[in-house]
Amino acid sequence: MLPSKSIGALVPGEEALLYCASTRFPNPARRSGREVGVSPKTRVSLFILLLLGLHALPVLSYQGERQTRWPFLAWAMYARSYPPGPVDMDVRRVVATFASGRRAIVTANEVGLPGPAFRKIYVTPIFKGDTAPARQLISRMNAHASDAVVELRYEGERYELGDTGVAKQPLPVLTFRAPASGQ
Repeated sequence: MLPSKSIGALVPGEEALLYCASTRFPNPARRSGREVGVSPKTRVSLFILLLLGLHALPVLSYQGERQTRWPFLAWAMYARSYPPGPVDMDVRRVVATFASGRRAIVTANEVGLPGPAFRKIYVTPIFKGDTAPARQLISRMNAHASDAVVELRYEGERYELGDTGVAKQPLPVLTFRAPASGQ
């Protein structure tokens, strides 16, 4: 009697060749234990466990207030946290007065710089006491302008948000005049 899952042919007078297609052990190498490897599901599970373990690393190896042993960032969620208290913000402007008498706020696009670069090069140093960037900004704006800049005025406000509400204080106004021609 032939097994129910065998495929073969019986020809009278010849030996019977049977081919067994068993579904119980589809890969004979697995049955013998020769196939050694880690399945993709196991690899993903191990990777997830590794990531979870890395989250415990800073806690287990406490290094004081400033943690530096972190696999990606040093406590990025709390990296720029502020202590409780009022929150303050400065709003700064650069206002140009032209030879025609027109006044306009100077923006980064008019100077030809990205916003952060404009603030870093021309706005922040002025409010910290460096006056050289004002003269450089006037020269840069007058290089290709038909209406020359005769004065730059740095002004702004400081807003403070506290428990009682918002308080507005003006920042000191700084004025810079364009050098006379020939200077």
